[in-house]
Amino acid sequence: MTSENTDIAATFESERGALYAFIARRVNDRDQAEVLLQTTYERATQSLQQKSAKSIRALLYVIARNLITDHYRQKGFRSQFWVQDHDVETEISSATDPERQAIGQERLDMAAAVIRELPEKCRYAFVENRFNFRSVEAIAGDLSLSTSMVKKHIQKAILAIQQAIEHSERG
Repeated sequence: MTSENTDIAATFESERGALYAFIARRVNDRDQAEVLLQTTYERATQSLQQKSAKSIRALLYVIARNLITDHYRQKGFRSQFWVQDHDVETEISSATDPERQAIGQERLDMAAAVIRELPEKCRYAFVENRFNFRSVEAIAGDLSLSTSMVKKHIQKAILAIQQAIEHSERG
């Protein structure tokens, strides 16, 4: 086994639980989440045979997100998490006209402003969970809070972003 294969295997094993949770939250099907998790590992291994990656962990999550997108494309509808989490960057990259791109950029800017204004622990919990893909348990340890409180902070942040976007769209 080469060094890169050892690194991918070790990183995959250490991230397996969090990566599974990341996928399962988005596909809402445990069996499908397990299939996508295994496919993520296989594709990451193939990818690293062709080229190196700065961060194996980041590569795993990018592959997982792409597989989730493919899963929903095959089913013929957009994933619910895009709407819930306002994955504006995906909307911007898939936008075909300048007006739609401008709307997406406006939403992204608004979400960033809301995140900056969140209370410190709420902002930390949200950013670590949604952007750095850290588990609620790990964040709870960092903040010396219960997992329940961390989940509440994350929900508070999501709600604040949703409300800001809805408010701007109403007028």
